[in-house]
Amino acid sequence: MDVSGKIIAAVDALAACCATNACVEFGSELILDDVSFSVMPGTMTGVVGPNGGGKSTLFNAIAGVQDLAHGSILINNKSPKDARGDIGYVPQRELVNWRFPLSARDVVSLSKAGKNVYVRAI
Repeated sequence: MDVSGKIIAAVDALAACCATNACVEFGSELILDDVSFSVMPGTMTGVVGPNGGGKSTLFNAIAGVQDLAHGSILINNKSPKDARGDIGYVPQRELVNWRFPLSARDVVSLSKAGKNVYVRAI
């Protein structure tokens, strides 16, 4: 590994979210093709692209609800499935039953259950 490869590996180890050559396939269709990035803690990052460009698929993979064909995604140096308690995920509108009898506060509280974290009104 050359010096630049060592620097990239060191940065990725500090990243809050890191993808390396992440690929998602639906059948024979490649939706994400070798996606790589690092997001450092405390930063705000946006993902933009055309409809059907793979943005939702990327977030599904980050949330651990979509498996990768190959490559990796790490959240705080853990796989998305192992990091489920570290992230929150709200799917696109068409996937949500808006008559679900919980408030937004109730839903946020569910993610903190058993962690000695309390949600307060602001």
